[in-house]
Amino acid sequence: MQSRWYVKMVCVAVVGLLTTFNAEAGPRRILVMGDSWPFFMIFGVEPPFSDALANKGLDEDLWWSGIGVDNVAVGGSEIEEWAYSTGLGTGKLDKVVEYLTEIPTLDVVMVTLGGNDFMGRWEPSFTPEQEEQIWYEACYGVDGEHGLKLIFDTILAVRPDVKIIFSSYDYIGWCEDLPTMDEVQLYNGANERFTEGIISFIDVEYKDPPRAFVCNNLGLMQHVFGYPGANPESIPSVFWPTGPPEAPHAFRFGPGDSPAGKPGSEADGFLPLAGGDPDFRISPYVAQMWPPIDGWKHLSPAGYIALIENVLDQYVLGWLEFPKVYAIEHVTPNPLTGQPMTGPVGLQQISFEVTFSEPVSGVDEADFAVVMGGGLAGAFVESVDESKDATTWSVVVDTGSGEGTLGLEIVDNNSIQDGLGNPLGGPSTQDGYAAYGASSGGWAAMGSAIEIDRSVGGLPVSVWPVALALLAAGVGGSRKRRKR
Repeated sequence: MQSRWYVKMVCVAVVGLLTTFNAEAGPRRILVMGDSWPFFMIFGVEPPFSDALANKGLDEDLWWSGIGVDNVAVGGSEIEEWAYSTGLGTGKLDKVVEYLTEIPTLDVVMVTLGGNDFMGRWEPSFTPEQEEQIWYEACYGVDGEHGLKLIFDTILAVRPDVKIIFSSYDYIGWCEDLPTMDEVQLYNGANERFTEGIISFIDVEYKDPPRAFVCNNLGLMQHVFGYPGANPESIPSVFWPTGPPEAPHAFRFGPGDSPAGKPGSEADGFLPLAGGDPDFRISPYVAQMWPPIDGWKHLSPAGYIALIENVLDQYVLGWLEFPKVYAIEHVTPNPLTGQPMTGPVGLQQISFEVTFSEPVSGVDEADFAVVMGGGLAGAFVESVDESKDATTWSVVVDTGSGEGTLGLEIVDNNSIQDGLGNPLGGPSTQDGYAAYGASSGGWAAMGSAIEIDRSVGGLPVSVWPVALALLAAGVGGSRKRRKR
């Protein structure tokens, strides 16, 4: 069964070049990564992910996954490949780290992995102990270190404000080598146990504080598209059509709902684990990709849209309601030119501009911290003022004494809130974190640390307006000539 869980695609990297890219898109918020299921979510001129976002009234370019060979949604990829790539500079996980570092607005990572690891290795003859072993290897690696945990830990070490959502698979459909419902149920029963294992793994490792979550999609296609009813003794012939259906088949019954009205929601403890009928472990053919790739293991565009919308509804839409730091910029103007300074700075005071995703209140000096390196000492935040529609704020920092490097952190103490009282980043005091230049925790920061070099010289912030006015009047230039 192992080879059947690998996608038989040629030149996936080249095909990935067809994924749409809008150079002028708005801020990216969702990084999509993993195996062939994420790949088909973001593939094509009209990717299902964009359609799902548009259906929810969101910017269809809110997601990101890379382009071509740099795409981090890679068909056929295994957890082991991802985990062992870290630190090499060219691996899949290294590219994820690069995106999280270079695109600070990304704060949700949606990942689907494990089908090729767990289901690719599972056999009906496995004992419970053998099954437990391959589940452990998927989560922790063969060596106890290189599994999902390393992937998640790497992401969270780079960006403490990120939330990870593991999006599970749905039941597989009919495969030519699984001709009976009993055989399909064997594999989908293992799929259920794998999903339960991921839920347990994340509950143990990432819920105190909450950093990662699971969206259970088992039975979702039944829940959305309907299913033939009671479990038959063999797979109905409608599940291997000669071509894609022009319309949903007459076998379209109302699926069973979870108590919360959502399939397998966390609020219900993921019960029922299957969103539709737990006894009918197959996805309806109307939601399966045509022509089928590697059997009926991948969804149609409509199926992926339904899956993405489920993830959005259960988790991501709520996360996107929290205000977010979109940018921190060093904007100290040169007193003689009025242009932002680059390179070493010798001024006693420097200025930053902080831009949020929406108007916020409660922003003051206590929400920021100066990160000092080298021989720099005593730097502090001197003032914080609203500069534009409560979305952009000006932060002035006194550079203290000595020389070295300087960075600025946002200390997320939940005092910064939007108009509805939503705290920065979310309810945790880490999920709104952002920094410029350097961070005390070694996390990825926006921009490069500012070098404080007293030999450069300069004027205090308080006299900048006067200096600029004199410059505009031509006085600054005449003074400079008289000194010569």
